[in-house]
Amino acid sequence: MKILKSQIGILLVLLTLVSPVFGQPLPSQSEYDSLAMKLPLLNTEERARTLVRMARLAPVDKKENLLKEAENLVEPGSESQARLFREWAIFFVIKRNFSNCLAMLDKARIILESREATSELAYLYHMYVELYTSIFDNITANKYGLKALEVSKTLDDDELIGYSYLALSHALPYRQSDNEYIHKAISFLKSSNSRFLGHAYNNLGYRYYLNGKLDSSLVYYQNAIAIKEETGDITVGNTLSNLADLYLAMEQYSKTIETSRLALNWLEPQGDTENVVLCYVSRIQAHLALDNIEYALNDVKITDSLLVDIPDNNYELKKIYYQTKKDLARALNSPEDYFDYDQKYTQATDSLQVQKDSTFNSQIEIQKELLESATKMNLLQQEISYRQRVNIALLAILLLGLFVILLLLRNKKIRKKFEKKRIQLLDQKRTTDKLEINNLLKSKALQEEETKRVEDKLEYRKRQLSTSTLIISQKNAFLKSLSEIIQKGIEENQSTRLIQKLKHKIDQQLLTEDDWKNLKLQFEEIHPNFFQRLTETHPSISSNDRRLCAFIRMQLSNKEIARIMGVNAASVLKSRYRLRKKLELDKETDLSHYIINF
Repeated sequence: MKILKSQIGILLVLLTLVSPVFGQPLPSQSEYDSLAMKLPLLNTEERARTLVRMARLAPVDKKENLLKEAENLVEPGSESQARLFREWAIFFVIKRNFSNCLAMLDKARIILESREATSELAYLYHMYVELYTSIFDNITANKYGLKALEVSKTLDDDELIGYSYLALSHALPYRQSDNEYIHKAISFLKSSNSRFLGHAYNNLGYRYYLNGKLDSSLVYYQNAIAIKEETGDITVGNTLSNLADLYLAMEQYSKTIETSRLALNWLEPQGDTENVVLCYVSRIQAHLALDNIEYALNDVKITDSLLVDIPDNNYELKKIYYQTKKDLARALNSPEDYFDYDQKYTQATDSLQVQKDSTFNSQIEIQKELLESATKMNLLQQEISYRQRVNIALLAILLLGLFVILLLLRNKKIRKKFEKKRIQLLDQKRTTDKLEINNLLKSKALQEEETKRVEDKLEYRKRQLSTSTLIISQKNAFLKSLSEIIQKGIEENQSTRLIQKLKHKIDQQLLTEDDWKNLKLQFEEIHPNFFQRLTETHPSISSNDRRLCAFIRMQLSNKEIARIMGVNAASVLKSRYRLRKKLELDKETDLSHYIINF
C-alpha cells in the first residue's frame, strides 16, 4: 500500500512543483471565469501568459486547447515560451505520455539554459528528477538534481537549495532513511522558514516508517502536519493518511480511526479517490482490530461505492482491499465470503504481477523512448549547432567580403576626397600666400611710413629742443651780460635803487619755471621715462640735480649749461661733483657717459 502511495506522491509533486499556487488552497472556478472575461482586453504577451494560467486552472479536457492557443501567441525563444513548454510537460504527465513530456522539458531547458541562472531553470531540473524517478532511472534523476542544486547555489537561495536537496532525495531508495540529501534539505528549508519544510518532514517520516523506525516516523509526520496546516497546504491530507497507517502499524487503532477521519476531510473535497479508498481501508482494519464490526461494515459499504470510480486495472488497490475484505469475512466467520474474496485476491495478485511485468517492460520501453528522444534531441542540437556554425562562417565570409568592398570603396572615396581637399588647400595656400605677401608689403610700407613719421617727429622735437635750448641760452647770456653791466653801475653808485630794481627783473627772466616745464616736456618726448627711472634709482637727488642730468643727457657743454642755468662754469663743475657723490659713482665711471646711457 505504501509503494502505491509513493508513486502517487511523486506524480503529485511533479504536477505541483512549478505551480505558483503550490501549497495553497485549490483555485476556484471564479478565478478561471475572471481570467476568461479579461482575456479579450489583453495584448498578445499578456494574453499568452493568461492562457497558460487558465490551462493550469482548467480541467484536463480543456488544458490542451488553451495551451495550443497560447502556443500561437508566445514569442519564440522567450521565457514565456519556456513556461508554455513546461506546462505542456505537465499536461503530458497527466496523460502518462512521458516521451512527449521529456521533449517539452528539453525545449524549455534549451531556452532557459541560454539565459542567466534563474529559479525557473532550477524548478525545471526538479521536474526532470521527478520524471526520471517515476520510471526508476535514478542515475539520470540524480544528474538533474545536482544541476538544480548548482543553479540554486549560484542564486544563493536557501529555500531553492533546500528544495533541490529534497528533489535529490527522491532519486534515492526510500529504504535509505539516513540519506544525506533529506537532512540537508530540512536544514536549508528550516533556515529559510520555507513552507516546503512540511514536505521534507513528510518524506523523512515515510522513510523511517518503511525502515521500521516508527517513533521517529511519528515525530516527523506530526511536524509535517503542523507546518502544512499552518500554511494551508493541500497535501496535508496525504500526510494525515500516512500518519493513520503509522498508527495502524503501532496498533494504536483509535488514533488510526480519528486520523483517517481528519485525512478524509482533506482528501474527499479534492476528489483524490485512490487515497480516500486507502484511508477507508486503514479505518476498516482498525475497526476489525477493535472488534467494531458494525463500523467496519459501514466503511466497507462506503468503499464499495468508491471502487466504481477506480480503474479496473488498478490491481494493487484491489489486492489491498480484497485482503481487507478477507479479514472482515474471517471476523464475520463467513467461509463462503472468505473463499470468494480469497479467489479475487489471488486474481488481483496474479493480474498485478502481470501488470508489474508489463509495467516493467513499459518502463523499459519508456526509457528507450526517452533515450531515443534524448539522442534525437542531441543529434538535432548537434545538427542545429553545425548549421549555425556553417551559417555563421558563411555570414562571416559574406560580411568580410562586404567589409573589404566597403573598405576599398571607402579608400577610393577617401583618396578622391583627399585629392580634392589637397587641391583646395593648395589653392587656399596660394591665395593665402598672396594675401600674406600683400599684407606684409602693406605692413612694411606702413611700418616704413610710420618709422619715417616718427623719425621726422623725433628730429623735429630735437630741433625744437635745440632751438628752445639755444633761445634760452641766448636769452640768459643776454640777460647775464645786461646784469653784469647793471652790477657795474651799482658799484659805481649810478642810480642805485632804479638799477637794483631793473636787475631784479632781469634775474627773474633767467631760466624761469615755465621755461623749464616746456623744456622738460620736449625732453620727455625724446627721452620718455628718463626722470621716473632716475628718481626710482636715485631717490636722494634734488630737482636742480635732475635738471643738470637732463642737460648732460642732451650732451651740452659746461659753458652751455652755465648760460642756461644763469651761473658761471665753476658753479656747474661744483654741481657735477656733488651729483657724482649723490649717484655714488666710482672714480673710473664718467658722469656724462653714465647719464647718457642711463
